[in-house]
Amino acid sequence: MTARSAPGPRTVTELLRQRAEQEPDRLAFRFLEYAGSAQPVVSELTYGRLEARARDVAAMLSQVAKPGDRVLMLCPPGLDYITYFFASIHAGLVAVPAYPPAASGRYDRIEAIARDCDAAVVLSDEAESNQVPADLTEQSGSSLWHARWVSVRQEVAEGSGLDWNPPGAAGDALAFLQYTSGSTGSPKGVMVSHGNLLAHARSAQSCYSFDPEVRGVNWLPLYHDMGLISGLIYPLYSMFPSTHLASAAFIRSPLRWLEAITRYGGVVSFAPNFAYQMCVDRIDEQTRQHLDLSTWTRAINGAEPVRLSTLEAFTRAFTGCGFRRSSFVPAYGLAENTLTVSASTIGADPVVRYVSRSGLAAGRLLPPTDLAQAQPLVSSGRPMPGVVVEIVDPSTGGRTGADRVGEIWLGGQSVAGGYLDNPEATERTFHNTIGPGKERYLRTGDLGAMIDGELYIAGRVDDMMIFRGRNVHPQDVEATSMDSDPALGSTRCAAFAVPVAGEPSLVIVQELPRRRTGAADRARMAATIRRRIVEEHQLAADTIVLVRPGALPTTSSGKIQRKAARARYLEGGYPPPVPIGADEVGDDIAPPTAEQTPAPPPEHATVSYSSADTASPTRTPAEIENQLRLLIAESARCAVRDVSPNQSFSYFGLDSMRAVSVAERLSRWLGRDVSTALAWEHPTIAAAARALALPADGRDRNRSTPAASEPIAVVGIG
Repeated sequence: MTARSAPGPRTVTELLRQRAEQEPDRLAFRFLEYAGSAQPVVSELTYGRLEARARDVAAMLSQVAKPGDRVLMLCPPGLDYITYFFASIHAGLVAVPAYPPAASGRYDRIEAIARDCDAAVVLSDEAESNQVPADLTEQSGSSLWHARWVSVRQEVAEGSGLDWNPPGAAGDALAFLQYTSGSTGSPKGVMVSHGNLLAHARSAQSCYSFDPEVRGVNWLPLYHDMGLISGLIYPLYSMFPSTHLASAAFIRSPLRWLEAITRYGGVVSFAPNFAYQMCVDRIDEQTRQHLDLSTWTRAINGAEPVRLSTLEAFTRAFTGCGFRRSSFVPAYGLAENTLTVSASTIGADPVVRYVSRSGLAAGRLLPPTDLAQAQPLVSSGRPMPGVVVEIVDPSTGGRTGADRVGEIWLGGQSVAGGYLDNPEATERTFHNTIGPGKERYLRTGDLGAMIDGELYIAGRVDDMMIFRGRNVHPQDVEATSMDSDPALGSTRCAAFAVPVAGEPSLVIVQELPRRRTGAADRARMAATIRRRIVEEHQLAADTIVLVRPGALPTTSSGKIQRKAARARYLEGGYPPPVPIGADEVGDDIAPPTAEQTPAPPPEHATVSYSSADTASPTRTPAEIENQLRLLIAESARCAVRDVSPNQSFSYFGLDSMRAVSVAERLSRWLGRDVSTALAWEHPTIAAAARALALPADGRDRNRSTPAASEPIAVVGIG
């Protein structure tokens, strides 16, 4: 008589408890905290410690919320974030991963999420609890105001959860809500159940060949699907340790990511395409000699279009470090499918197919007739086990031919339950049938084709834009542009992305009001649009074009035709863009001499800061102001003379990623750490320069606090 095997876990709570019982001393998660020193502060959690701590916190949360309540997570990245995520699930609550908007102070999106999910509890850093803007919280309708705020820094008695009994939960119970849209007005929460997570983790284990000997490294934010699933759920299910660092730490210095892989023998790490390109651009040859990437056999590349040029450039740059081209694993996924849909074969070179550009524009993958017509497409691999992929003609709802591009539809246990309290959007996106069939499919909105079992991504059905792996709806950006000035309230606008140096760049074509506007008015409007888009969407509007009323192409019903507007822009059919700084021209400055500006140190110096300020050269406010203007001009792609010191950083369209880059380069120039929140801490460039200036005695009276854990707009996969 054969013994029956123990039933598998039905929920993530049972899975964690099982890991703690089986391997209490096994390392689960590690976090690297960079605080202005060359070496990070390392903290670790074993399975036993994580389970015990999660129970203690869950017992506390159960006193302020009931099972099924939503918990909005505004904690900074770190082991506390991980603990409170699992604690929320332990307590039968629904976690809502988000991020604290401390840097920009904009709570609009967080308030919209809190309202949509009806948040009962807000988890925050102790310092955050008193920083919710009064003009928001005092409104009687504010969901943030009515929620119960709990600090993750408060003392929770160790062992307080020993006698606490977690509420029972079934596999179809909600585990967390994933908010996918960049919208501030109508966010949609994807309902991800325990069953979705476990089924998906089981498929990923097979697809990526995960086992306890694998070691993960993750810098992606835990408030979005790619970082959360690959950084927490995959390691927990396959029982391998995962090392984390904050996304801002990576943006400040991509070297930190590769150093963590080197130090801990990283085997798997997920990242969007742009991250690999950043490593190529910002890590010099001398620094690469200190890296060992030979253990990295699963370099997952997803979240945005995978570029062949990036795969080749990264391989050339890091072959000497032991990296192999076959380590790249191009993948495709989206939150509505929990995460991964398809991935390339482990250990095999990425599959690349050259197709005709004109054929692709017509919706077919045909061989190119000449080199000028050749367009490389990198395969996103084969569907994961249990994932059903269909290519459907979006106009007819029927399956397409083998070489034809159609919309990607999905089925299987990884498909989420829909959007929270949004039956119309759920029906439209999740409940679709092919022909007379009864099986329901998820419409992804992505275009693709299946050839020889490989999935190729070819674009979007709608006009969705993707910036650094983040989905952005053009209508949200357009609404911000039209709301930026009372005179633009009744106008029309088109937002779209165009490639610049191989990367997407945001273009705004905004119609002017019918009343007469002079050059000064137009310059002021463009500056206001640029600033508002940075503040509300964390996007840099590199190009703003103001056109006469009625110049944008529309349908017969008056809807904007974005594709036609984009084509006209690329053909030069619109006036020249309004230059940055056109409404207030600053004094021109000469580039600093070699004596004023030391040569940039190698990339590895970006994580090594002097602990003694007296070793750093004294800089006057004027010198720092000039250096800031040079850095901002380069980042904003404008002339130095157009960068007025009396303007704010957001005036020049610096999104969070560009602001972090400016802070990092300024840190190297000053020889000491500069806060990544520099752009939000000071009202103007001149004020920032004054605050950063060192007095004659070499002591820093206004030292900016290192902020390697601040949120960066790098999110998503899909």
